[in-house]
Amino acid sequence: MTEYASDPIEALVAPSGLASGAPCWVDLATTNLAASKEFYGEILRWRFHDDLTVPANPYTIATVDGWAVAGLYQPPPDQPAPPSWTLYLAVRNATASVGWVERLGGEVLQGPVEIREQEHLLMVADPGGAIIGLWEQPAGWEFGTGIRGAFSWAELNTWHGAEADQFFAGLFGYTPEQIGDGERYDYTSWWHGDQQILGRQQMTAEFGEHVVPHWMVYFNANPELGVDGTAARATALGGRVAIQPFNSAFGRVAAISDPAGVTFTIIDSTRRIEVEPPRAEVDDPYAD
Repeated sequence: MTEYASDPIEALVAPSGLASGAPCWVDLATTNLAASKEFYGEILRWRFHDDLTVPANPYTIATVDGWAVAGLYQPPPDQPAPPSWTLYLAVRNATASVGWVERLGGEVLQGPVEIREQEHLLMVADPGGAIIGLWEQPAGWEFGTGIRGAFSWAELNTWHGAEADQFFAGLFGYTPEQIGDGERYDYTSWWHGDQQILGRQQMTAEFGEHVVPHWMVYFNANPELGVDGTAARATALGGRVAIQPFNSAFGRVAAISDPAGVTFTIIDSTRRIEVEPPRAEVDDPYAD
């Protein structure tokens, strides 16, 4: 049995009220903010408003039924960043997290930086190189999840599955549970008690040797379109269906790339079926 590093913040709650290690936000870095708003507004029915609390760094908030569900921004020319979705996890103390990230074999890439009063952000890479944000949010922060068009799930695709399990278990006290066979299909779910938090998939040769470790973000399909309708609409808007819609034990899913090439997954969890674990080569659009 693997021994995991003890975690002094395992049972703590972040200022936002979320358990440490729980997903607390996602945002999109894009090369064309207007085009991204049009695309995601159409397929997920998002509405948008600008967050003007930090004038030097324009930031757009996407909402569904009044709930904030994601952020979008266009990096300034002097700070270029590749188009990508980034997942953020809640932490109680971003500054204290620095030492634990480094002790457990990760790397601090940026921060902690103060975004607003009582908000601190830390960008890190896990031992396999996948990037994730650790966010010390203010009290009362709300992140809309589980509703139409909103965040549903995220999973880490990595070449170093066991190391990722140990790193995040040490940082947040997750309990990894293997749901594959551990060899042909190596996939663990990370739990806090009886709450399933995130997933981790071990990449195999079918992904392609040049695929870098990354997080895949899932959004609930808008019921007006469903997964198939969303895939068709995304194509019409200049996106691409990276993985055609298929049924799984978790629901009907499809992987979609937006016009800038950023890939995410759409899921309808009401359409679950009993199936064998999916083959690795259809699990991630970066395989092609």
